[in-house]
Parts: sequence; C-alpha cells; structure tokens
Amino acid sequence: MKKVCAMVLIAMGLGVGVSVWGQEGPPGAPPTTRPMRGQGGPRGGVPTGLGGAMREMEQMYKALKKNAADPSKREESLHNVAVMERDAAIAKVILPPPVQHATGDEKAKKAEDYRTDMVTLMKTLLSLEDAIATKNSDDINKGLDAIKAIMEKGHEEFMPKRDD
Repeated sequence: MKKVCAMVLIAMGLGVGVSVWGQEGPPGAPPTTRPMRGQGGPRGGVPTGLGGAMREMEQMYKALKKNAADPSKREESLHNVAVMERDAAIAKVILPPPVQHATGDEKAKKAEDYRTDMVTLMKTLLSLEDAIATKNSDDINKGLDAIKAIMEKGHEEFMPKRDD
C-alpha cells in the first residue's frame, strides 16, 4: 500500500511539474503569454457571447470599408473577413434578447428570421472574401454595401430598444 501511495504522489508531482513547465515554458525561457479569452478584437481571443461577436464584426466591417479595395491590404482584408465569418457563426447560434424573451409562435418566427438573416450575412461574407481574393473592386463595394444593409436591418429588428 505504501508503494502505491508513493507512486501516486510521485505521479502527481510530475504532473504538476509538467503542467507548470508547459504553461511557463522551459526553465530560463521568458514566460509565454496567452491571449485573453472572450475579448475578441485586437487583444486576441474568441468572443464567447453575442455582444462580443457583434462588436468585433462591427470593428472588422469598419476596417474592411476602409481597406478592402486596396490591393496592398489584401491579406489584412482577407483576415478581417475570416474573423467576421467566425463571429457570424458564433452569433448565429446565440439568439438575441428580443428573440429569447418572445414566446410561442412569435419566438419561433423571430428565431427563424434571425437564422435566415445570419445565413444571408454568412453567404455575403463568403462572396466578399472571393471578391477580395480576386481583387474585384466592384464586387467588394457591392458586398460591403450588402453587409451594411444586413447589419442595419438586423440591428433594427433584433437589438433591444433602450429607453434613454
């Protein structure tokens, strides 16, 4: 029994040592940093909620509006579209508060409307990605205009109204 306990303690000690070493790197190496989770945006991490995903999409849209037609910013723009695609997929599975608070048939209809709007956004983002990849400035501008219209419609329909 003493041998089993000793083996368990040794294994646990090794496990903790490996775990700490894996987080901090080998001895003498500078400590590694990890991106912040749930923040999104330039600080790193993946948004974990609807608000974070929507805010990051807004930031990426502004950057795309500014740079997408510039061939020298092609890689940056492709990255920004990919981030928007990821965020749209995150947002698609999280119902906005007006849909969550609805009941019965109204909730089902609002949920379906939200799903179809997000699918339309995702298709438009994929088309925009193709336009940027092929450097087609007309399609880039059409795609950005379509995204703006989808965003405005979605915000009007699904953003909770504030009583200011």
